[in-house]
Amino acid sequence: MEFTLDNVQEYIKKVMQEKEDQLSKGKLKRVQEFTQKCEDLKCIQAIYEYIQQAELSEQEMANYDSDVQMQLEEFDQAWDDLYKLEQDRVKEAEQTLFDMHLYYKLQIVISQEMEDLQKRIQLNDMPKVKYSSEVLQKQAHYNKLIKAGHFAEADILQKQLEEQMKSEQIKWNKNIREKMENKLNQLTKKQISELQALQQKLQGQIQQFIINRNNQKQLLQSKYQIGRAELEAQYNSDIHKNNQILNKMISKIQQYL
Repeated sequence: MEFTLDNVQEYIKKVMQEKEDQLSKGKLKRVQEFTQKCEDLKCIQAIYEYIQQAELSEQEMANYDSDVQMQLEEFDQAWDDLYKLEQDRVKEAEQTLFDMHLYYKLQIVISQEMEDLQKRIQLNDMPKVKYSSEVLQKQAHYNKLIKAGHFAEADILQKQLEEQMKSEQIKWNKNIREKMENKLNQLTKKQISELQALQQKLQGQIQQFIINRNNQKQLLQSKYQIGRAELEAQYNSDIHKNNQILNKMISKIQQYL
């Protein structure tokens, strides 16, 4: 029978039979040789079986990788669920901020200020007009004409004065309105700026959430990579060591063949 690693068990049986034959013939030296040969073969068998088991490492590594992939997918799913909840929380917080901050602090203030401004205009309750020096000079001249009895000339001047005062009144009210509107616009910009700052803060929380997730995943991946490297190194070391022993034993057995 030709000796191979696959039929080592059968070869051991054959050597044992030859040993028994030699023992029955009283050839003790040959018995010793066959006994040693059996021991060597059994050693080879044990190592070969171990190597076969070690060679299954490829499947074991594949199983390890599969388990790791599954755990990473579970990690991603769990964090995706948390991320969705975090997004919903931020959106809800943003909407609440928008409703409370703009509506109650801005819209109501604006509507009240504008309503008050309209009423003051309608009731002619605006701040007292500061007429131009030209109007004041005409008023003084009008009073002089009345005192002097120049009523016709005073009447003409009065009409001119009324037109000019009316024009300046309109211009004055317009300026007051523009100042009020500018004030409200400034308030609007301030409120919007505050809202944007709060929104940025909320978005910053989302970004920090993403950073934390990535850091946790990197730690997990590093852990798996280290574990796989250690497992692979151990398998390779065992296979290399036992291959060396096996090759030496095979060379020794070949001497008996």
